[in-house]
Amino acid sequence: MNEEYILFSKKGNKAKIIYNDSFEIIIKSFKIEYYVSGKAYLILDIKRQNSENVQSISKIEFKGETDEGFVFEIDITEDFNENPFYLNFFCPVPKRIQLIKPFTLKSNKEQPKKLKQYFTNFLFDYNSTNTNGFLIKIENKNFCFKKPIRYKENKKIIEKTNIPKITGYMESEIVDDYDKQKNISRNIFELVSYSQRQFIQVVYDELVNQKNEVVKIIIHPQVLRPARAGFTVVESNLLYEQDQTIIKFIEETYVKYIEWKEKIKLDYSLTYYLLAFIPIQAEVEYILLFTAVESLLRHYEDYFIAEKNYNIQEIKQVQFREKIKNKDLKLKDVEIDILVNPENKFFYPNFSFDESLNILYNGKITHTYKDNSFGFKLKRDNFDCKAPSIRNNLIHKGEFHDYNNLDEISEDTKNIIYMFDKIFLSILNYKGYFRDYRDIEKWIKLGNKNIKNNKN
Repeated sequence: MNEEYILFSKKGNKAKIIYNDSFEIIIKSFKIEYYVSGKAYLILDIKRQNSENVQSISKIEFKGETDEGFVFEIDITEDFNENPFYLNFFCPVPKRIQLIKPFTLKSNKEQPKKLKQYFTNFLFDYNSTNTNGFLIKIENKNFCFKKPIRYKENKKIIEKTNIPKITGYMESEIVDDYDKQKNISRNIFELVSYSQRQFIQVVYDELVNQKNEVVKIIIHPQVLRPARAGFTVVESNLLYEQDQTIIKFIEETYVKYIEWKEKIKLDYSLTYYLLAFIPIQAEVEYILLFTAVESLLRHYEDYFIAEKNYNIQEIKQVQFREKIKNKDLKLKDVEIDILVNPENKFFYPNFSFDESLNILYNGKITHTYKDNSFGFKLKRDNFDCKAPSIRNNLIHKGEFHDYNNLDEISEDTKNIIYMFDKIFLSILNYKGYFRDYRDIEKWIKLGNKNIKNNKN
């Protein structure tokens, strides 16, 4: 395969397949390749074997050593049981096994001191990142973003094709343990992904010793998302304030992100938001964006109800009684309203979109059921009321905009991106400027009328 489509590769000629811990098949050579799709494969060239059969196969292992001296073991029993014909290793035809789970290569048993995580798509095109990368401090630990040797070459490929390429690595000292370090870095990469409006994903980890020698490599097969050269959220080549940087954004919002990620699953919403920026049809893009917004609303609604110990059914009953009283409805009218009114939410297990929006914006369901200490004090705009009807028509009726009116489709998409941004950044308590997706030349602060433009 063309090298341009391979993100990681190792090869060797010391390997064997072991049946039931006893019978061995010698491998002539092998390669481990990780492609831009995110799929990783073990490719085997098997020496000609005798025709001896192994009866009652209960275990199949693959053991090998790369040319650099990294050793590894894989249990492929499950793969064999699913497709024994394909994995007939007595046949000398080359075989290819897809690696589904994280895959470890080891060189020795030395204790690692540093972790290097090689990631895709992030481009160091900001004033704050300079030529040597940049440093982020989280939980009294340093996380340093650096460029790889082939950065310029990979950057050109991304700009031409949007193919995911490794554009850097994040280096940190392993102070506690690998799993804890990975958890912190995962949160950092999620915030970096949001700041870029694209997925920044870790392809593999290198664990290095005191001498900066690699002692272990861990490969992460996954679905890799394409790169996207687009409009970032918190920083561009033009800075309005000296401290308006991606570094400050991550350091200032990290604690809030962790807090609300645990409470209302912010990472779920973020995933749908980022998926919407992958080139797709407008209908799908809108569904993904709306799912991202509604995920924020619904998870915060659950959090609010649990914290206040409210009973949804009791609230529904109060709302319905108020509706009867305010409209002075007769019994027959009430029956009709219950049976045929599609907007009647009395029997629904959840609140309406507007009610969920009120909870997140102001901590209020009704005059009785409210708490001003909840919510993020956001003001509605015209699109906040318009969005759910567009979504409902698309999901339930298959009706979208008039395709002759591309301006309206584009405008509504920009509006819902802005809607997510203002909610997400408010939850993170972000106080700096961010790019207003409704007008990409404007940078705004939430609750602040000051607007800064790229144009001089």
